Amino acid sequence: MCKTPSALNMIDAVLGKGAIIAVEEKLRGKVEFQCQEQILRKKVSRSNATDMNVRARKLFNDLANKLNLRCPRCEAVFHDYDGCNALTCADPGCRAKFCAICLKDCGSDAHQHVQDTH
Repeated sequence: MCKTPSALNMIDAVLGKGAIIAVEEKLRGKVEFQCQEQILRKKVSRSNATDMNVRARKLFNDLANKLNLRCPRCEAVFHDYDGCNALTCADPGCRAKFCAICLKDCGSDAHQHVQDTH
């Protein structure tokens, strides 16, 4: 729509169509290379993000495992605490009595161990 001549119009007028084709080929190769380079960077970036997510998930799970109090007998996570350090495992198949401080399995009652040791 604009009547101002473009650089391509000037090249065409001075050097002809062959010059425009040569310029286009030279630019196309450079642009294609840059596009491929950007695509590769995005793939690497996506791969790095995936690796970071995997490492973050593993770290979270490791921390959760270390922070959660577990029954020394059956490894069930213990999540109810009423203030007494003599605990009973909530798993009906286990019901181990253990110390909340050192996680020692105390057989049938952990109260004496908690009083004597801690």
